[in-house]
Amino acid sequence: MLQVTSLPPVAQQLETNAYAFGREAQQRGMQEVPAQDANLWPLMKGLVVGQGLPLMQAWLKGYRDQQDEQQIREFACQLKRETEVEQLLQSGLKDAARKALWWQLFDQLPDAH
Repeated sequence: MLQVTSLPPVAQQLETNAYAFGREAQQRGMQEVPAQDANLWPLMKGLVVGQGLPLMQAWLKGYRDQQDEQQIREFACQLKRETEVEQLLQSGLKDAARKALWWQLFDQLPDAH
């Protein structure tokens, strides 16, 4: 089993950058594969085996959050609720609230049933 070791003290900034790179990758239409994002590799330079896992997890979270928000905006557009939903997204929804909003909008779509 892979032994995950701790990141250096600048870990929070590295994870923040990895999260942002994941969001950008989704916007560019990349596949959901952090190892294929050339932007991520410089962040991992100098880390030992196992230390890069939290960065890849942060990248994946960024990718999926961006994907969810994109779908939420598409659903809101179809339901003519763009302004309301954009305000909610801009307020900084937590993961559970964003997922609940996704399901709420999806359930209201005419072809969802």
